[in-house]
Amino acid sequence: MYPPEVYKSYLTPFRFIQRSATIFREKTAIIHGEQRISYPEFSARINRLASALRANGIERGDRVAVMLPNIPPMLEAHFGIPFSGGIMVAINTRLKTDEIAFILSHSGARALIIDSELAPLVQPALDALPELDLVITVHDIDAGIHLDGPDYEDFLASGSPDDLDWPINDEDQVISINYTSGTTGRPKGVMYTHRGAYLNSLGELLETRMSS
Repeated sequence: MYPPEVYKSYLTPFRFIQRSATIFREKTAIIHGEQRISYPEFSARINRLASALRANGIERGDRVAVMLPNIPPMLEAHFGIPFSGGIMVAINTRLKTDEIAFILSHSGARALIIDSELAPLVQPALDALPELDLVITVHDIDAGIHLDGPDYEDFLASGSPDDLDWPINDEDQVISINYTSGTTGRPKGVMYTHRGAYLNSLGELLETRMSS
């Protein structure tokens, strides 16, 4: 997980979860309803997602799309997808079917993690997306439909909680592709790097004057 050069340290958000899982051994990382997840548990779930994606054919540079509300799997995807070597493509949950299909096709997404409540928006477009090899359905509430493919928790259970070697040899590697809403034209994908995401996080801390 470290560069071979002793004088170099990659600027990547990976360092945030690595540090928190090591230092805050019993501190709560996520609160979602009655659910409480500590930083080490959060890290283990991230590793499970990453290793399961790798085991299902996701390789470095592959795009993995995500269409989820603000729930724990969305946080896990922000680390788990880059940990696998993939590039995260987070899709706006308010878009229509044709816009979602365009983003999935344009980004070349090979996998999709989607909430069951949002699955009906994607289902009509699946036949027109031959590159989409893997669809994982998250059941946060009892609503929507389950698309053809694994359940999210079962998918995580198939992965390993052990730490993975970081699939990064350049901090300017793309970590995510964020799409505009399109307005009068088609959505446009903006590529973000590990370095850019790391520095933006520090900038947010300074701007909002957050303390420890």
